[in-house]
Amino acid sequence: MATDYQRALYTLQHWIDSDAEQQRFKVRALSEAEWAEIAEATDMRLPAAYYGFIREIGVGEFFLRHAHQGMFCLYGADDMRQNQRFLVEHLLNEGINMDDEYLMVGVHQSMGDWMGFNLAGTDERCFDVFDHAAPVDEYAEIANWRTFEEWVLAVVASNGVASL
Repeated sequence: MATDYQRALYTLQHWIDSDAEQQRFKVRALSEAEWAEIAEATDMRLPAAYYGFIREIGVGEFFLRHAHQGMFCLYGADDMRQNQRFLVEHLLNEGINMDDEYLMVGVHQSMGDWMGFNLAGTDERCFDVFDHAAPVDEYAEIANWRTFEEWVLAVVASNGVASL
């Protein structure tokens, strides 16, 4: 699968490089300092495919429909920290205690669905785009668990359409 994944990353990078007007992508490379912040904030607990993606491709908005309306966004270090704090505050305010441990790395901008990983288990199929209407403590029950690689392959194969 790594070969197909590397081909998908190459294709995506080609699309981004060819998009000089930033009509479809607003993606930026991570600085070494921001890369280190993300690595520290996540304790390097996310799958290698995710770290490879943000290192090779970058972060930002992907598959823009029109200006400032991205199909999905992968967070840089600041947005990741801010959204993680928001999630923790939400769980505390709602009195939600659960065994699952989520780390959100982005947002699907069609409906505001968080994208992230459940770090509670050992299964590599721990990535999903979570339903914005579902309570956080129900994510694990209704998730469409997949690997980050599987998700990227589907996104690239569908030219961004299959991103949920």
